[in-house]
Amino acid sequence: MNKIKSIRQLLAEKKQIRQQQEEIEMRIHTSWGEVKENLRPAAIAKEIIGGIFKKRTDANKHDDSLLKKAMNFGLKLLAGKLTKKAGEKYFKKNA
Repeated sequence: MNKIKSIRQLLAEKKQIRQQQEEIEMRIHTSWGEVKENLRPAAIAKEIIGGIFKKRTDANKHDDSLLKKAMNFGLKLLAGKLTKKAGEKYFKKNA
C-alpha cells in the first residue's frame, strides 16, 4: 500500500474500501441465505432420499418387482409425511 499524500487520495482509498466491504457483505448475505435454505429439514430429507433412490443402477431399473415398487412407493410416502411433520414442528418452534 502506498503512502497517502493528499486528502483526495485518502477519500479515494476510503471509497474503494467501502465498495469492497459492500461486495463482501453481499457475498456473505447470499452465502448465508444458501446455508439457511440447505439446512431446512425438508431440503435435507429431500437430498438424502434423492441420494438413496439415485443409487439404483441401470441394471436393476428394469427388473423391478411388484414388491420393490410397493416398497419404494411406501418409502416415498413415509418420507414425505416425515418431512412435512418435521417442517411443521420446525416452523411451530420458530414462530
